[in-house]
Amino acid sequence: MTCSRACRVGLGWVLGAHMLHATAAEASTAPSTFSTYFNHRPDASFVEPHRGTQREGDNFEQVIVQRVAAARTRIDVAVMGITLPHIAQALAQAARRGVQVRVVMDNSFRRNWAALTPDEVASLSDADKEVWAEVDSLVDVDGDGEASDAELAANDVATILARAGIPVIDDTEDGSKGSGLMHHKFAVFDGEVVLTGSANWTHSGFFGDIGRPASRGNAENLVEVRYAEVAKAYAQEFALLWGDGPGGLRNSRFGIAKGARAALGISTPEGLVQLQFGPFSASKPLASTTIGLIDAVLKTAVSRIDLGAFVLTDATLTDTMGQLAAKGLTVRGMFDQGYIDNDFSATLDMWGVRLLDAGCALKPQLRPWAVTPMAIGYPVLPEGDKLHHKVAVVDDRIVVAGSMNWSAEALRSNDENVLIVHSPAVAAAFRQELDRLHASAVYGPSPALRARAIQDAQRCANTR
Repeated sequence: MTCSRACRVGLGWVLGAHMLHATAAEASTAPSTFSTYFNHRPDASFVEPHRGTQREGDNFEQVIVQRVAAARTRIDVAVMGITLPHIAQALAQAARRGVQVRVVMDNSFRRNWAALTPDEVASLSDADKEVWAEVDSLVDVDGDGEASDAELAANDVATILARAGIPVIDDTEDGSKGSGLMHHKFAVFDGEVVLTGSANWTHSGFFGDIGRPASRGNAENLVEVRYAEVAKAYAQEFALLWGDGPGGLRNSRFGIAKGARAALGISTPEGLVQLQFGPFSASKPLASTTIGLIDAVLKTAVSRIDLGAFVLTDATLTDTMGQLAAKGLTVRGMFDQGYIDNDFSATLDMWGVRLLDAGCALKPQLRPWAVTPMAIGYPVLPEGDKLHHKVAVVDDRIVVAGSMNWSAEALRSNDENVLIVHSPAVAAAFRQELDRLHASAVYGPSPALRARAIQDAQRCANTR
């Protein structure tokens, strides 16, 4: 699991217009507070460990494995799902050398995929069948249709963690059927370092769909913060999820049971970090929530906002950006193709699309912008890959990142984190990623969506 050349990862610092990248090994000892990683960045390359494909990007798996290997006392992992055996093996090795390792997942991922019968596989949802197929491909290396004990011991995440004695819980540990989603993607190392970002720790997320040779993984980001006070905040979130661990007093807390927490502001040597954990009940004022925090940051924009988001449906954020666009600020946005034309996507507002109901009134979820930016669209990605970022870059000086999609479900029911970094250096790295996505962009509403809007306008014009 090595790169064909040194895998250039991390953002050390910016000197004038020149960004200096460190190797994955150097990033762990670099003096900077932040490192950023992108699995499609064009100025780095590596060989995929499972398919042997030479490709562009940062090797997220290698970054995580090296950080796990450097841990001395404790590793706390809260990630929606893990399917990658090399990460599980690294965690197992850490546990065997005396590091305390604890893992929290979403209940939809925490199952013994390799032990499912054909009938059980047939009853899975389409999304779960994709996860099963990924695990099956990674575990059943010889492809004989059966997972041998040796294959399970080497490649099955559930087996590897269990045999190493690593405790694992999910969001049913509190006695419920689970929160909306345990959607975090973070790990805390020795109470000093945090890795977080947009990516689940899966092959499809990091590297691509195993059954699609052209797939290269979802467009994702990973941020490492080396600052104890930030790590402490994430460790406190983990402690709420963990309670007293598996089979205990059911005192784990997920979803809104964790209670509302105020946003934190932490000064680091390289810039302010703001962070907040969700979700929030509908009774909480929006200004005190993660959406309120993001909205407050967007409102500080004086020249431009660059977005890269899997999905955007929140009207508060859309209205704020629409008002800024009307004042002349530049707003650019890249969104996932699978959601961009959805009736509830905020991209319809950005495009000024007007869909009318049977009574010729504007559909209630729509709030079309008065000024419609040109650069709103989706990047052309290989089949199966998604734009999975949850990112905004404000004035090339502030980055909004973390696990949270900008949607009502994420706000009200999912376990999420929002990380905001005030750093031109970090902003430059994210801006480079968004510029890369714009290079293959398709802008504007699809022909089908345009046709719907025209038909609605003609229908209603004929009834007046």
